[in-house]
Amino acid sequence: MQSFTDNNHRVDVWKKLTIASGDSLTISTVKSPASLSIKNLSDEKVELVSELKMQKNIETQSEFNYRLPKKSNLIVVNPNAEAVSIHLHYVSSKPILINNKELR
Repeated sequence: MQSFTDNNHRVDVWKKLTIASGDSLTISTVKSPASLSIKNLSDEKVELVSELKMQKNIETQSEFNYRLPKKSNLIVVNPNAEAVSIHLHYVSSKPILINNKELR
């Protein structure tokens, strides 16, 4: 994991994560807008769950880019029989919580 903060107090995080079969990653309600980039590194698609109007899944070996507005959340679900890997990159003025843990 890499994390950088500049004079504007921006949080810039890159992280490779594995989601077990039937499990999910919950990006808790963000306190400030966050730019997300999620790349599906696996041979199976993953599902996206949100109250926002956005695509519903990330196809195999493809990337999803989105500006998550303040007070919104996102859940990345693995409905597959095998674990999947994703590469998460986010930029925000405040850290975000993923599965109730702060990524910095």
